[in-house]
Amino acid sequence: MRVLRQTRALCMGCIFTAIFAFFTSCGARLSPEAQDVFDRYNKIHQEMTEQDVDAIFNGYSARRVNEVYEADGEGKPLPRPSAYSKLYSPKGAAEFDDVILIHFDRDGRVVGKRRETYIR
Repeated sequence: MRVLRQTRALCMGCIFTAIFAFFTSCGARLSPEAQDVFDRYNKIHQEMTEQDVDAIFNGYSARRVNEVYEADGEGKPLPRPSAYSKLYSPKGAAEFDDVILIHFDRDGRVVGKRRETYIR
């Protein structure tokens, strides 16, 4: 079951990345909301603390996810397995909106990140 969820999450991350690459290569602009998610995502880097990430996503909804991940959204191995993750989404996110999943180690440091599409 866990592998199925990780596979589904990996597929959704790849789809989001492909769609984003398509629109940016065609000169299309992201909506202001999508651009905000993308800009915040790009500010996250390895070894940041959970508090630093929470500050970047200030004003977003956050939910803790107690699943262990060993790879990022593109299938690349994390430097160490996550102890937990947090899902950040704009308040009032609707289905198919962009959300961010940040993976933390047991010390509360970032070990990975992925963009996702919100699906109920």
